[in-house]
Amino acid sequence: MYKAPIFLALTYICSHIGISYAHHSEAAYNHDTIATIQGIVTRVTWRNPHVYIYVNTTNDAGQTEEWKVETGSIPMMARSGWGPDTIVAGESISIQAYPENRPEIKEAIMLSLEKDDGSTLAQKDVLNLPVIAAEGFSGIWKRRPGDGSTYTKQLGNLKLTDAGLAAQNAYDIEHDNPLAACIGFPTPRLLNTTGYLFEIEELDDRIIIYSEYLDSHRTVYMDGRGHPEGEELTIQGHSIGHWDNQILTIDTRLFADHRSPNRNGVPSGSQKHVIEKYRLSDDKTRMFIEVFMEDPEYLAENFEDQIIRYFTPELERHDYNCEPEVPSE
Repeated sequence: MYKAPIFLALTYICSHIGISYAHHSEAAYNHDTIATIQGIVTRVTWRNPHVYIYVNTTNDAGQTEEWKVETGSIPMMARSGWGPDTIVAGESISIQAYPENRPEIKEAIMLSLEKDDGSTLAQKDVLNLPVIAAEGFSGIWKRRPGDGSTYTKQLGNLKLTDAGLAAQNAYDIEHDNPLAACIGFPTPRLLNTTGYLFEIEELDDRIIIYSEYLDSHRTVYMDGRGHPEGEELTIQGHSIGHWDNQILTIDTRLFADHRSPNRNGVPSGSQKHVIEKYRLSDDKTRMFIEVFMEDPEYLAENFEDQIIRYFTPELERHDYNCEPEVPSE
């Protein structure tokens, strides 16, 4: 492979490229420009929330520069066929990536990578999975690309109260984003984490919902209790559930304050209330989740939508074990 100095290809994106972007700050990267980063790998950090590849390049002045290239999380990379030793120090590689908006910051988010032997690697979602019927609600469930497009858009475009508008205008994504501190999404945004798995375990008196994304797990109490008074507020809130024929209804209150639960800088707080209704398709291959949310402190209208997850028992849920990130200065 030709080892040329780094250059920026001012190529405008004509189509969507399937990749889950940096959760600490998508806005930090220029999605209208593709950088080609060619050089020698100095090290790889195999960690969550992102795997990083560090590459020494030579600039136009003949000086060595180290680029920090962000990829996906370990669960996403592992399901794309990557492992800790896929890329190692000393390898010659070429990376296509979106560069940081500030040219002086030598960081980028990877689109694809070419190795010296000509093989190409990328982060990709798992597609073309077999259709398998579930016996019940327990098991691994996965979103599929495109199934929740209106869901996320609607969450981000709800009408806001004055308090919601003021908080959104004051939001600094580089310093205020809870995800950079490994604080995950609460429901209902948690339900729409494309590419990450969702596992349900049914027990006698409760249901555990495990979210692979940032290990954001929930306990749903099924023993007839109500929401307690004076209970400690938590990110995922306090959930109680009941069965109505074959439909599982989950009612959640007592949410702790969260600075940006829907990734748009609008907070949520203790007045937030969420109702979810889970049911299986007739062939038991899909799970339909209807969601209602109100949060009168910050939202001037309620949220209602549906999301679909597919039964995928052949996939393995990973522990996330997130390590907080430090934003670039």
